[in-house]
Amino acid sequence: MKLDGWVHRCYNSRCSMLRGARMSRIRRLPKEIAEKIAAGEVVERPASVVKELLENAIDAGASHVVIELEDGGTKLVSVSDDGEGIASEDMSLVFERHSTSKLQTLDDLYAVKTLGFRGEALASVAAVSRVEMVSATAGQPGARIEVTGGEIGETKPEGAPVGTRVVVRDLFFNTPARKKFLKKQSTELGHITTLVQNFAMAYPNIHLELSHNHRKVFSLPQVTDVRERVAHFFGSELARDLIEVTHTAELLRLRALLAPRQHTRANSRSQFIFVNYRYVRDALLVGAITHAYRGFIESGRYPVAFLFLEIDPADVDVNVHPTKLEIRFRNSSQVYASVLSALRAELEKTWPRTALPIDEGTLDERRARIKQKIGDFFLRAERPTRQSSLWESTGTGRGTSAGQGPAPAGPPSPLVLPVRGVMQLHNTYLVEETEEGVRISDQHALHERVLFHQIRSTLSESSIGSQQLLTPQMMSVTEQDVLTVEEHGELFAKVGLDVKPAGPRTIAISAIPQVLPTDEAPTFLRDALDKLQEEGEEKSLDEHLEELASALACRAAVKAGEQLSRQEIESIIKRADDAEVQETCPHGRPTTLYITLDELERRFGRK
Repeated sequence: MKLDGWVHRCYNSRCSMLRGARMSRIRRLPKEIAEKIAAGEVVERPASVVKELLENAIDAGASHVVIELEDGGTKLVSVSDDGEGIASEDMSLVFERHSTSKLQTLDDLYAVKTLGFRGEALASVAAVSRVEMVSATAGQPGARIEVTGGEIGETKPEGAPVGTRVVVRDLFFNTPARKKFLKKQSTELGHITTLVQNFAMAYPNIHLELSHNHRKVFSLPQVTDVRERVAHFFGSELARDLIEVTHTAELLRLRALLAPRQHTRANSRSQFIFVNYRYVRDALLVGAITHAYRGFIESGRYPVAFLFLEIDPADVDVNVHPTKLEIRFRNSSQVYASVLSALRAELEKTWPRTALPIDEGTLDERRARIKQKIGDFFLRAERPTRQSSLWESTGTGRGTSAGQGPAPAGPPSPLVLPVRGVMQLHNTYLVEETEEGVRISDQHALHERVLFHQIRSTLSESSIGSQQLLTPQMMSVTEQDVLTVEEHGELFAKVGLDVKPAGPRTIAISAIPQVLPTDEAPTFLRDALDKLQEEGEEKSLDEHLEELASALACRAAVKAGEQLSRQEIESIIKRADDAEVQETCPHGRPTTLYITLDELERRFGRK
């Protein structure tokens, strides 16, 4: 079959289908279909159910919320709270779409002060599940109601403490197509854990409990400071070292907790932003945080930060998206400028010099490790020395002849070029004479590309070799990180990492890839966890291995600013030549630039 003929027939078929559709009369959708369509905008997965129920509990003034899950929330989600409860006469109305106690007038919509406000949550959840709700208000008897697939049952009296308990079973039981898109239990549990973590940081005054399959995930008593919640989820060391910023302006009030610059991530997922106690993902504020750290952290890395912003509800629109994760500021440029200036001023006061700090002891240790690893990894086929006097030169740039004394010392030159061969420039670039002219390589990008080529070749046949650590490295992580480690143990083993859970929020690294410096292991693992959580099951094992190979090569490669010996320089260049590596690193940056002799002669007016 010719492709153009196939495309032509498909096009004609689609046109016929559309013409047929246009011939139908416009009809009102049946209520059942309309309810399921509306539910699809609000209820994407079990975490969506937990979010809506948790928001209702907080809006009801709860001080203690208990969340119970079974099978990642697909079988059961139960949320109990000690809030003010729902009157028995309102129980059935709760499940009617657009029924809410939080908005009375149109003006209320433009100054939302509660987490929920649309009156869609319970109606959407009940449309695609089996729901039971028991609630009681102060001084009134409790009541119970059941809703199955949007069909509201009778409200019946039932004794209950003040508050509300909502049990959601068999999510998407009546929409099998939606159910097929759910991920593994561990993935769904990870989404819920992260969600509850964000609520816990926004509301440290609420006691939150989460359990899964009758096993406690965490119990977070009320605390007075969000730092205690940060310590729980991210470790006491990070919480202790956070830099606090407070700022009050005409438009807003800001409190920020900024991590030291050694705590960075590969993406912005560890920037937690709360506007009027609502967790949001806002590109404007992410940009302000990232810009504030510019010059203080390595390019391409993202800081860890916790930002709490209070602003007049009339100046922020939370009715942008059904998930309520996106917002719009009325005065976005002023908000950005105010947040950026406050954060930047505090960071400049904390770190007066923009240069990244260098611990000389650590640097010397790292250099020794790098040299050892280059020796182990590259020097099995030693390249003959090109010229014994490679680094010897005089102030004139000419080599010293045999029997000739050294030339008188002149003023030091910042760049002393050898007569022939290869040299390192500013401890960052490798300059090599070629038959055609000069080749200049970025030492990190070139070494990264060489390592990536070698690692990928090894992974195609076996696993990366490991080196056992004398003492396991312990890392403080989140509950979701522990789940990710358990789920992807085979993947980590393939790249030479032996990592296992060592507690509810701790993992132990017992072995690392042979090519990886020990001090780079935590950052490599941290970035891998972030990437896996971001992309999850959307990629195959081979695709994950490709990304880990790239990250491993980047972390294991020599860095800009590291001084290399002539032997190390030539080893990297030889391996690059032998492998015929591409002229970009795995991230797309160029590894090598060429300047031809013809171009040099033109520039110096010789042609």
